[in-house]
Amino acid sequence: SNKDIYTLLVKHKFRLVFNENTRFDYCNTNYVILALIIEKATGLNYRDAMQELIFKPLGMKNTFVFNYDTDKDTVCKSYRGGNIFPWDQYDRLYGDKNIYSTPRDLVKFDLATYSPDFIKPELLHEAYTGYSAVNVAKPIKDYGLGMRMRYLANGEKLIYHNGWWHGNNTSFVPIKKDTITIICLGNRYSNRPYETLRMANEFFLKKKPEPMLVPELPFTEE
Repeated sequence: SNKDIYTLLVKHKFRLVFNENTRFDYCNTNYVILALIIEKATGLNYRDAMQELIFKPLGMKNTFVFNYDTDKDTVCKSYRGGNIFPWDQYDRLYGDKNIYSTPRDLVKFDLATYSPDFIKPELLHEAYTGYSAVNVAKPIKDYGLGMRMRYLANGEKLIYHNGWWHGNNTSFVPIKKDTITIICLGNRYSNRPYETLRMANEFFLKKKPEPMLVPELPFTEE
């Protein structure tokens, strides 16, 4: 459970992998802890908090946080090749994954980020600001508050986030200057959903196509 992860962190006091403000390395564990913080701050179960704060207000009727005990026999399965990915103990964790949604619902979420009634502009600016490469003169990539960013040769800053869990691969690329979002959700293990970054480069950032970017996947530690 999420609380098990918290207990392990407290017990073992793991050392830093690297000094702060020097680089970033995606880690699912941070989002597991973030879900616990949300529960503490709202007094709600994380699943209920997401429904009350985000999904219901935005009309995201086909979006929910997976519950291992009640949903595992009814949700869409994920595949690698022709084989269904089996559930494992990590499927009980939430915050780092386990949100089921649709492209149309995610468009509703993205459109809401343009409204100050949903999120304050200054908070959105903080989310889209990089914090992990402050000592790098010309960073290529960075991490904000829950969003990745890649600095392109033409001066543009590409905001995005990929996802991967079992056979699911996802990509979410909001092009804020054009009010456009590129979304790709897949449930058969493949790198192809991450072609969204190439599309953003080529069609919306006025930049010649680059070789396909290799996604950074979790548990070498998404």
